[in-house]
Amino acid sequence: MSARGPSRWRTGAAIVAIVLGLSALLRPHWLSAPLLQDLLARAAEARVDASLARNSVSFLTLSGLKSVLASIEGSSVGVGFQLELGDLVQPVYDYLDFVWYAFLYALALLGFYKLLMQTGILALGLSLAGAGLLLWGAGALARSRLPALCGLGGRAVALGLAAGYALPLALLASQSLSQRYLEPLRQRSAQRIEEAGAPLEEAAARLRALREHLSLLEPGKSLEAIQREARQVAAQVSDALWERMQAFFAYVLILGVELLLLPFLSAWLILKALGASGRALRPARGPAGAALPGAGPYQR
Repeated sequence: MSARGPSRWRTGAAIVAIVLGLSALLRPHWLSAPLLQDLLARAAEARVDASLARNSVSFLTLSGLKSVLASIEGSSVGVGFQLELGDLVQPVYDYLDFVWYAFLYALALLGFYKLLMQTGILALGLSLAGAGLLLWGAGALARSRLPALCGLGGRAVALGLAAGYALPLALLASQSLSQRYLEPLRQRSAQRIEEAGAPLEEAAARLRALREHLSLLEPGKSLEAIQREARQVAAQVSDALWERMQAFFAYVLILGVELLLLPFLSAWLILKALGASGRALRPARGPAGAALPGAGPYQR
């Protein structure tokens, strides 16, 4: 192939890059649909909505458990003496409180992901990629005078594509992996958490009945029976939750893997791939660091 062929190819590629760069920089919404960004964002948002709905059910169940346990934890039994149930159930209440906050932060993170996609801030990635294409095109046209523009433009294109596509692609990948491998464990854990409601409601009912019964009796005659019954209530509460500790812990781990580990790992892999693509857009260098004569912008 003659030298004129590569030269014409480089000129044509540079002009196309400049036109696309101007369009992406000035009117990014024109390109969001043809470049599938809208489709990816909608698909990722739908996955986030499904995850929000699924985890909200377990969060509401957990909130009900915490409410019942808080009423027990703040109760005292006694007429003429006091038996504080909070001292007996405090450890299990602290653990349930930790799990509740883990769920709350997970739902907040899901809401943040959804907000990012709803605000259209991902379109800024296309604008940044457009600026990178402009720099790359200008560097390709004047590569002998501005050799650094191709490298700078390639990095800007990679960064813009990462900003526009890494989040929805990472969320889609993580949700797909979670649905395939973690969903059975999630369902079992959610079922175990829900099963804890009945023993707690029963314990609260026993406590209310005990307090109502005390108002009709002389407390001195029933002191030992009252203390024994109150401790049985506390033991019932503790057993109901400690038996399901593995389910609580498993669900928290699932949330961490699904919302933190998998998205960030997927985003890191996407960034590495885009970084390699950005380096491919840099011009080839000679031994002294200058661009090689006749080297195209795609050559290394």
